[in-house]
Formats: sequence, C-alpha cells, structure tokens
Amino acid sequence: MLRLIMLSQFFKLSRKGSYDIDDSVDLEFVEMKKAAQKNSVEAAEVELLTDNLLDDDAPPLDDVQMESLVYVAWYITHSVSKKFKLRDTCRECLQAEPVEQNEQLLKLKSYRSLSQPNPLTRPSGRVVSLLQHADSVFRAHEHDALTVSLASLTNAALDKCQLANSFPHCHDLQKRLTQAFLMLRLRITLRKLSSKAKTAKAKCGSKSVGMRAAVSQIR
Repeated sequence: MLRLIMLSQFFKLSRKGSYDIDDSVDLEFVEMKKAAQKNSVEAAEVELLTDNLLDDDAPPLDDVQMESLVYVAWYITHSVSKKFKLRDTCRECLQAEPVEQNEQLLKLKSYRSLSQPNPLTRPSGRVVSLLQHADSVFRAHEHDALTVSLASLTNAALDKCQLANSFPHCHDLQKRLTQAFLMLRLRITLRKLSSKAKTAKAKCGSKSVGMRAAVSQIR
C-alpha cells in the first residue's frame, strides 16, 4: 500500500510546476506488459497440457456405456440449443442423420410407451462421435480432475476428433458441445471426490470413531 502511495505521488502532475508531460502512462504500459506476459504463459501451459493429454488413450466403451453416452449426447444437444441462439443450419446439424444404435436408454427416459413417439430428439451421429472422443480424453485423465484445466481438455478432445468439417463454423458449435460435455463430466467426477472426502472425514469425526478406525488396521 505504501509503495502505491509513493508511486501515485511521483507520477502525479505538480500543481506548481510547469510539466508538459504526464509520466503516468508508464504505469499503464507496465500493467499491459504484465497482462500480456500472463496471457502468454497461460496459453503456453494450455498448449503443453494439450500435447500431454493426447499421449494417452482410454479403452473403448461397451454397449451399456454407449447407451449412457447417447442419452448424455441428447442432453448436451438440448442444453446447447437452449442456451445459445443457433441458426437453422446449426440446429439441423445437431439432429440430421440421428443415431440409430444404443438408443434404448433414450427411449426409456422418455417415460412413454414404445408405441408413442419419443419426445426426446435423437442426437445426430456426428455429435455422438464428437462426444465419444471427448469422453475418451476425459477418462484417460480423470485421475487428474483436480489439476487439469477445461481449456486443455477441450483442445485435446478437438485435436483428437478431427470433425471440424462436419459442423458449421458460424457459432463454433463443435467447441461449445465439447466444452458443455467436459464440464458435465468434471462436475460429476468432482462431486464423487467431494463425497468420498466427506465420508472419510465423517469416519474420523470423533476420537472414539477415529480410534476404532485406527485399531481396525492392526492385525
């Protein structure tokens, strides 16, 4: 605080002097330089993390897991369509050529008989493929959920997918879908980690319980 006061007095224009040049612009230049350096470092860190994330891969999903992924793909498609003002071409891209496999869970989640039309719109095959690549990147590094950034995960998923020509570029639809999916996966994982931490903390909440837990490990 004292340093800021001294600097402000130094760069303040003297009332009794005849200075024509105000040196306070130097402070603005220093702040701009610091901000540029910070952004450069953050961009370099994201690029490095992205390269590291591309090195590993997760095993393919089985049929049950694909059922869940198709349902999540519908949810992500619905959320992005509702959150952003998309053009007709973007909306058509999300629903054109809908997926025809692993949609049993999606039908059950409609809570209607199979004879009635499903109100849940099936996501397109390209959306499911995009999120399948994003899920593979996330599962390979789920153990680093507390340290990895959303930006690095998104970049790694987009670099791995290579479906840029399958989506319109007007609203950066591919990136929005990937970010929404990875954010959902991060929230679920962090919620699980938080629940485990609370359970472990509750076990040792009192001396007697903590003592029993410690003694139980002794053979």
